[in-house]
Amino acid sequence: MAPIYDKPKGNTQKANGYKNIVVLHYAFSDDSIPYLNFFAKLTIGIKADRKHVQYCINKVECV
Repeated sequence: MAPIYDKPKGNTQKANGYKNIVVLHYAFSDDSIPYLNFFAKLTIGIKADRKHVQYCINKVECV
């Protein structure tokens, strides 16, 4: 999946100085270990000083 660029949502992201938010999705898959089949969502915040900071990572759903 392509990255998704978004504006900061909520007061917390704005208060921490984020100008943009990037959301990346990745599918983990392993045929031999069923519980390792899932999607992960990584959210990265881009601050006003152009530093990139990991905002959060979540397991989204099973494959």
